[in-house]
Amino acid sequence: MKPSVEVLELEYKNNNSEVMEKRYPVILRKFEMRDGSGGEGKYQGGNGIIREIEFLEEMTVGILSERRVFAPQGIEGG
Repeated sequence: MKPSVEVLELEYKNNNSEVMEKRYPVILRKFEMRDGSGGEGKYQGGNGIIREIEFLEEMTVGILSERRVFAPQGIEGG
């Protein structure tokens, strides 16, 4: 059995890339806004992000995300 590691979940979902790279054997290759992903309509939602992570050794990870299967409800065409 491999040892477990502390989960990197702070009080916000946008974890600092330097902290992640220091604590775990990973390199953050891409971290950018996903332009235009907030939708259209009178009131646009916030844009999402693209995060590309290289794992330097074998590990098991969990991803906390939302709106991947069911799209958010829009208002007035959004």
